[in-house]
Amino acid sequence: MKRHWRILPLLFVALSCGGGRDAAIFGFLPENSAEANKAAFQQCLDEGGRIVVSRPGMYRVCGTMLIKANTKLSFAKGVIISREIPAEGKDPQPLLMNAGALDGSIDENISIKGLLLQCNGMGGNLEDTLVVGLRGELAFLGVRKLTIKNTQVLGYPETSFGIQVCDFQNILLESLHIEGVHDAIHLGAGRDFIIRNSHFRTDNDAVAMNGLDFPMNSPRIGWIENGLIDNCVDLPDPDAAVIGYFARMTAGSFKEWEEGMSIQHQGDAVLHNGRVYRSTGLHEHGEMPSTVPPTHPSGTRKLADGHVWTMLQDKDITLTAGVRNIVFRNIHLQRPRHLGFNLHFDHSDWNRSFYPGAQNVVQRNITLEKIYIESNVPLLLQARTPVNYIRVRDSDIGRSLIRLNILGYPGVEYENTVVGFHNVHAEDLQKTVMAWFRPYEVIYNDK
Repeated sequence: MKRHWRILPLLFVALSCGGGRDAAIFGFLPENSAEANKAAFQQCLDEGGRIVVSRPGMYRVCGTMLIKANTKLSFAKGVIISREIPAEGKDPQPLLMNAGALDGSIDENISIKGLLLQCNGMGGNLEDTLVVGLRGELAFLGVRKLTIKNTQVLGYPETSFGIQVCDFQNILLESLHIEGVHDAIHLGAGRDFIIRNSHFRTDNDAVAMNGLDFPMNSPRIGWIENGLIDNCVDLPDPDAAVIGYFARMTAGSFKEWEEGMSIQHQGDAVLHNGRVYRSTGLHEHGEMPSTVPPTHPSGTRKLADGHVWTMLQDKDITLTAGVRNIVFRNIHLQRPRHLGFNLHFDHSDWNRSFYPGAQNVVQRNITLEKIYIESNVPLLLQARTPVNYIRVRDSDIGRSLIRLNILGYPGVEYENTVVGFHNVHAEDLQKTVMAWFRPYEVIYNDK
C-alpha cells in the first residue's frame, strides 16, 4: 500500500501537465545521483512529445543526453540542472544534443523553455566531443524549427560554447542569459534565425557566426544568412581580459583536392569526390604536400602521407562560406572591447580561412541599427574580409571608428565597400571610416 501512495503524487503531477509527461515519473529527481538522473532523463527524452520538469530543486547530471524531433521540454521555476563529472570515465560534450547529430539526420520541432543550467566549469576537452566540431553545452546539428527561450547557461569552460547550432533553418533563441569562458552563442551554416532579448557575459564572443571555422569549432561549412540579433546586452566583467567581440562573422574559401597541394596540419578544407574533408592533425603545425586523397565516407583517418582528415559533409556543399543579410538592432555594448563587430578571416597555424587561389568570397549586407556604445570600444566594426554593404542607422557611436583593412593574402580581391550612415551621432562622422589599401564609398544620408 505504501508503494501506491508514493506513486500517486507523481501520477497527479503527470496528469496536471496538460498531456505531457513529468520527468519525475522516470526517476529524474533532485536526490538522485548524476548517473541515475542521466539515465532517467534520457529515458524520458526517448519518449519525445511534451516533457515537464516540475519539481523545484537541483538536479545533478553528467554525460550527454539526446533530444529527438517533436519534443517540447519545459522546466518549472526553481529547477536547476547542475553538471557534474561522472563517477567513472570522461565527461563528453555536449550536455544536451539533438539525436540526429549522430547519424546526420534532420530533427524538427524542438523546444526548450525555462532551463537553468549550471555547468560548474565542467566539460570535456576538444577531443571528447561525440561529433567533431560540436562542443556547445546545448548543441544542435541538423535542426529545423528550434526554439530555446527563457534559458540560462552559466559557468561553462573554455572548451565549450553556451549554445551551438549548425545546419539549421528557422531558429528562435529568446530571453537568454549566458555566462562562460567561450562564445555564448556559436552558429555554423544555416538560415533564418532570430536572437533577441538576451544578455551575455563571456570572455570571448557573445555571438559568433562562423561560416568557415576552426575544425574543432564547427561540424559544417556553409553560409549563415537572414538573421536578426535584437535587443541584446554585452554585459561587463571587470575581472575578465578584453578579448573577443560582441559579434564575429567569419568567412572562408577552399578548393578541390589536388595532388601535391600544400596542406596545413590544422584547419585546411578540401573537396574530393563530393565530400568535404578537414585537416585535423590536432598536435601538429606547419604545412606539407598532400599526395593521398581522402576518400573515407565518415569519421577521421590518418593517411599514408601523414595527413589526418575528418569527413565533414557530403551535402549542401559550397566552396565559399560566410555571413550575409544580418541585422543587429538595439545592441548595448557595455563590456570594454577593442572591437564590437568583426568581419573576420582566420590566418594562423591553427586555421586559415582562405586557401591560396581559392574562389573569392564576399560577405554581404550587414546592418547595425540602434547601437549604443556604453563602454570603451575604440572600433565599432572592422572588416578584414570583402563585404559589399555596411549600414549604420539610428545609433550613438561616440568616438568609435569603422576600419576596413585587408588580409594581404594572394587571391583575396577587395571590391568596393559601401558604408552608409543614417541618423548617426558620432564625435566626427566625417572621420569615422578608415580604409587601408581597399576601395570604399561613404554615404552620409543613407536611406
